[in-house]
Amino acid sequence: MQKNSRVTRVTGNGTWDGNYGLMYKFEIEMENGDIGENLSKTPECRFKEGQVTDYEFIDGQFPKIKPVNNFQPKSSSSDVQDNIRFAQGLNIANLQFCHGKITEDKIDDVAFEMYEKLKKGPQAKLPFS
Repeated sequence: MQKNSRVTRVTGNGTWDGNYGLMYKFEIEMENGDIGENLSKTPECRFKEGQVTDYEFIDGQFPKIKPVNNFQPKSSSSDVQDNIRFAQGLNIANLQFCHGKITEDKIDDVAFEMYEKLKKGPQAKLPFS
């Protein structure tokens, strides 16, 4: 369950040799009363006393407190789509070259042309349709 609270205590609790190598154990106590274990690959805990943070609390015999990943990719969706269109255009050009429809010196031109057609959307007639 995802929660938000202030970290009130972080205590090192030894090490553990797991499937991913040496893991460092920490006992984390939150202001709202949640107490659980956090494992880290480094000797420094990701939770800091006094920090207000989002976390995932997994209750049970050995409760766990895990940080929530709020990572946002830097590239926008349109950048990703442009990269995909370019790769598709290059694939089309390479296939045409492999099947003898174009010469090697035309690969870049055809790839760019296909990229431009793909940018226009479904109304563009592609060579394989």
